[in-house]
Amino acid sequence: MCRRDLLGRHRHNRYLRSRQLGAVDIRLGPVAGCRAYHLPMASPRLRLVADVRDQIDSLDPAAVCIGPDGDLWMIAYDRPRSDAERNHAASSEPQYLTVLNFREGILNSAVTVAHAGKRAFVQPLGPDRILLVAARTAGQPNARVVDSNGSTVSEFILGDGIEDVQTTRAGDVWVSYYDQGTFMGCWQAEGKSDSIPYADRDLSGPISFGDGSNNEHYGLLRTSAEGQVSWRFTNTETIEPIMWCDGLNAFGDGSVAWACYSIFGGPTKLSPVVRIEPDGARRVWYVESDPGRALAVHGETILLGGAYGQPGSLLLGRLGEWGAVDGLQSVEGIPIDDDALPRIIGRGPVVHWIDGTRWYVLDLRD
Repeated sequence: MCRRDLLGRHRHNRYLRSRQLGAVDIRLGPVAGCRAYHLPMASPRLRLVADVRDQIDSLDPAAVCIGPDGDLWMIAYDRPRSDAERNHAASSEPQYLTVLNFREGILNSAVTVAHAGKRAFVQPLGPDRILLVAARTAGQPNARVVDSNGSTVSEFILGDGIEDVQTTRAGDVWVSYYDQGTFMGCWQAEGKSDSIPYADRDLSGPISFGDGSNNEHYGLLRTSAEGQVSWRFTNTETIEPIMWCDGLNAFGDGSVAWACYSIFGGPTKLSPVVRIEPDGARRVWYVESDPGRALAVHGETILLGGAYGQPGSLLLGRLGEWGAVDGLQSVEGIPIDDDALPRIIGRGPVVHWIDGTRWYVLDLRD
C-alpha cells in the first residue's frame, strides 16, 4: 500500500476506540532510601491516547519521538516478510524509511524518505520540514532535513553519541549526549584545533573525560535549524559537568529547557536537575536518585521517569526552595509490557509513555 493510501485510509477516521480513551488508575508510594516528606501531591493519571498499530499497516516502527506540540512522530520501515529478510535488514542500511505523524492518536501525515539509512530521532522543523538524526557518526553528517515530499533540503553534523534530540516551534534544536559523546565525540568545537576524529582515536588505553575540543564533550547544546551551535553547557566551575545527559525536556514554545544528568560517582547518590533559560542562565536542583531518562515539569512539580535498572519507574517530587527535589514519591500501577521496554519522553508538563504502539500521556496539569 502506498503512503498516500495509508494516510487517506485514516485521515477521516476521527474517532478512537473506547479503550483508547480510558485512563489508568495509579497511586503514589514511598521511595526506598529517600527522606520522607509529607507534602500534598495529587495522584497523577495515565491516559491512553491511542494504539496506532492498526494505522501503520505493514510498517515496522523503529523509533518514536514527541514533537514540540506534543504530537507523536515515528520512524518506520517496511516489515520483513521472512526470517532471512529480517536478518538481512538488521545487517544492512534500509533503502527507504517512512516518517509518520500522529495528532491526538490519528495519523496526520506520512512521508517516505529514500536512502536515509538508520535514524534514531525525528523532529519537525517548522510547518514543512522534518529533521532526521542518527545517533552515531564517525565525523560525517548525521542530520538530514527533508521537505514534505521526502526530498533532502540540507545535511549537517550533530555529533556522536546522541542521547536525544528535541526541537522547538521556532526551529531551535536541542541535542543531548551519552558517554560516547561526552568522553569522545568527533564534532570539532569552533575555535578548537586539537579534535581527533573518532575513527582515529587510540582506544587501547584508558579513556579520559572530554576536554571540550569536541561539541559533544559538553553533554548538551542548542543549535539553529541549520546546525549552527548557539549554546553549550559550559562554565562548569559552579555546576557539575555532564557525564551522561539522561533526560531532556525542551519546552515547545522555547521558554525553557530542562535536563537531568549523571555525574561522576561520589559518597551520595545525587543527580542534578537543571533549568536552562533562553539566554543560557541556569538553576540547579538535586534529586536523591538515579537520573531519569525523561522529566516533565509544571510549576514546582517534577516527574522523573525511566531510572537505571527501572525502565518503567516514575518518581514525583517538588522543586524545593533550597535546591533539592523534595517529597519524592514513586508512581505505582503503570502498565509495563515485559517483552518491550517503554520509551518515556518528557515534553513541557507532559510525560509521554510509548509502550510498543500504545501511546499514553501523563499530564501534570490534570
